Amino acid sequence: MNRVNCHLLGISINGTMARDERTMSRYNVANVTTVMTLIERILPVDGYTFTLLVPYLGQKSLYIEALQRLSQRTGVAFERLPKVLTIDAAQGHEADVVLVDWTVTNSERRSDLGFLQENRRVNLGLTRAKGCILSVGNEDIASGKLSNHL
Repeated sequence: MNRVNCHLLGISINGTMARDERTMSRYNVANVTTVMTLIERILPVDGYTFTLLVPYLGQKSLYIEALQRLSQRTGVAFERLPKVLTIDAAQGHEADVVLVDWTVTNSERRSDLGFLQENRRVNLGLTRAKGCILSVGNEDIASGKLSNHL
């Protein structure tokens, strides 16, 4: 197995979070588009495990659809692409490379973070990587007023 030499990399995306009207789950198309471009550039993902972690089922659905399209377009088997899990489902799961897509882009109020305001979920997302963690989101959340209260 190849060793992954990267500890923490942050990718700031100025996207917009939305909610599915039917399920009320949050999603962010700009994050998915950017992450899929990155994944396509590093294909195939061989020699190490790679997992995408997301807080919301709406975001997970977008990634699975995008990965299925990528598999069909490139001929890379879906099973050889990064695994997509919600943060809650990642309990007990580790991977060499973990990309956490935080999805949320607005942090005017603590409640805007949804259930990401729970430290346990943030901790779970940040501790699943054995080698490298890529954190994708809006840098204003980490550097804004709320970062002192998270």
